[in-house]
Amino acid sequence: MELEGRGKEYESSIRKRARTAILIQSVARSFFSRRKAQQIKVSAILIQSVARSFLARRAQQIKVSAILIQSVARSILARRAQQIKVRAILIQSLVQTLLAHRKAQQIKVSAILIQSVVRTLLAHRKAQQIKVSAILIQSVARTPN
Repeated sequence: MELEGRGKEYESSIRKRARTAILIQSVARSFFSRRKAQQIKVSAILIQSVARSFLARRAQQIKVSAILIQSVARSILARRAQQIKVRAILIQSLVQTLLAHRKAQQIKVSAILIQSVVRTLLAHRKAQQIKVSAILIQSVARTPN
């Protein structure tokens, strides 16, 4: 019977060791699982951090590019506005010159017309004086003394 008792103790010892081994394995798996989960979490946080940093740099680059594009566009628009202003001034100058030439031409034509009228008037007066003088001379010549 002793053998049977020892066999039972041995069997009980083996079961106890098996349960202990299972418990140790369970604790080890749990530990390694938590450690792996922690490593994955740290890796995920690192990936998120790198991704956010990349996106922030990209957003900043886009903002700088947009500002540069706006600056160039404003510069082009300002140059065009200046060119339009210069052209408008040139057109105004040409129109004023044309109007001045037209006015000068009108004044010249008016002066010529006035001169013509004055000469005609003077010629009529002279002709009238000559006529009056001729009539006077004729009257004196026809009058018997």
